[in-house]
Parts: sequence; C-alpha cells; structure tokens
Amino acid sequence: MKSDVQSQEDTFLATGSISPVFIKNNHGISYAIFYKNQWKDNKCEKLFQKTVGRVLDDNSIELGKRFLSQYPSLKGCRAKLAGRQVRLSGGNVSALPPLANMAEQRQAFFRELDQDTRLSAGASYVLWEIAKQNHVAADLEAVFGKDTASLLLSLSIFFATDPGAVASEFEIYSHHTWLPGPPATSQQISDLFQ
Repeated sequence: MKSDVQSQEDTFLATGSISPVFIKNNHGISYAIFYKNQWKDNKCEKLFQKTVGRVLDDNSIELGKRFLSQYPSLKGCRAKLAGRQVRLSGGNVSALPPLANMAEQRQAFFRELDQDTRLSAGASYVLWEIAKQNHVAADLEAVFGKDTASLLLSLSIFFATDPGAVASEFEIYSHHTWLPGPPATSQQISDLFQ
C-alpha cells in the first residue's frame, strides 16, 4: 500500500493534478473526494476514496490534514477545483498551463484547420477531447513519451472513426482531417507496432 501511495504522490507532483474527484456536500460544506473504482463481475466496485480537502467559495481547496499526512510533498501546494480534477500549483509541482475556456479552445482548434479539413475533423476532435478528459492522453504520454503517445492516439482515432481501415491508409487519412500527432508513413507505423 505504501508504494501505491508513493506512486500516487509522484503522479500528483508530475501532472499537477489529482483526478478523478467528485464533490460531496456534507451539512453545507463541500469536500473534494479522490477515488478509484474497478470493474469486477460486471459491477463497478470502489477500490478507495480519500478526502482531498474542503472546497471553498472560489473553488480553491483547503487540503485536509489526513490527506497531507499521506502525501507530505503536497504541503506547500495550492489547490483549485477544475471540473473532475484538482489542479495543484506551488511547491514542487510541475507547472501546468492555465485552463482555457471551451470557447477559446474551440476557436483555436478551428483556426488551425482549412475548410476541407474541417468537414472531417469533428469526430477526431471529439475523440481527442474524450482522451484528454479521461486522462488517456496523459497516461499514454507518461508511458510512451510525447511523440509516440500522439501517434498512438492518432492511430486510435483513425481506427475508431473507420473500423474497417488498414494501417497503410493512415497517411492519406491524416492529410484530410485533424489529428493530435503529425502524419506518419506506413513504415513509421510498422516500426511503432514492432
């Protein structure tokens, strides 16, 4: 259990976030709860839940004493609620870019695309957003590095949007839509799968 707690703490410090969390209202006081579930026998079971701290009116979080005793490296950190995650700053946490609101993200996304590409980019964008929000993109990057992770995510989007496709068609597809990674040749894909 100790190594599990240590790996969680390392992840919090490296990513600058604690997720997923849910908010529990207890007698008019809101608390951010960090949790992990697993599926077993077609049923979702809770592995654990830990109270991160009290959520204040400005969505900042006062980290709890018990939580800080488990994760002592977070003592100098500030925390703020952002959707289903707690974003950390200060202390020895990796710096995260500021949150952009959804309208700004959408505008930036469409500015990158020409008119022809926009027509087929909707599904790619939605799948990319799902991967980011469910932390799949961050997990891939942590395991494989940024370049390989973006290629793996691009390939996943390609196969999800066209299940009957073969990898050799990816290079053509990538020029007609938006993907998180740069276009890749058939040879690069073969090398990746080896």
